[in-house]
Amino acid sequence: MKLFPELYGFVVFSEQPLLSFMKENGIGKDLLTFMTTNDEADKLTEAGIILPIFEVPEGLYEVSLQCSQPAEDTSKLGVFKSEGKLSICGMGYLADFDVEALRNREKIQDFSIPQGVFELSCAIDESNEKISLILD
Repeated sequence: MKLFPELYGFVVFSEQPLLSFMKENGIGKDLLTFMTTNDEADKLTEAGIILPIFEVPEGLYEVSLQCSQPAEDTSKLGVFKSEGKLSICGMGYLADFDVEALRNREKIQDFSIPQGVFELSCAIDESNEKISLILD
């Protein structure tokens, strides 16, 4: 599966905590507006529920997941709190964030990972259109 960086970025998220937060706070489907206009959005990032990856050039990216020490050419994204799954989609899809519809259209990629708290980094290989997510 390859993903497009809508709005020149991706978001990595923990699905169940994110959906619970959206429901509890009456956010609806426009998560993008909430994330860009509300100070409460910082709490989601600080809690490791959703982490943005900015400034990704256009292309169709193959996403891989590694559980190892990050290389020197990686960018630290922050702490990621796993409930057993790590998901990634193009940032622009937050504007109409319907997880099942996006998954059915192959706009979200999921990885099964252990539950816990991890440091998340990424490495972007523009020329080969690959993005590596690294859990440590």
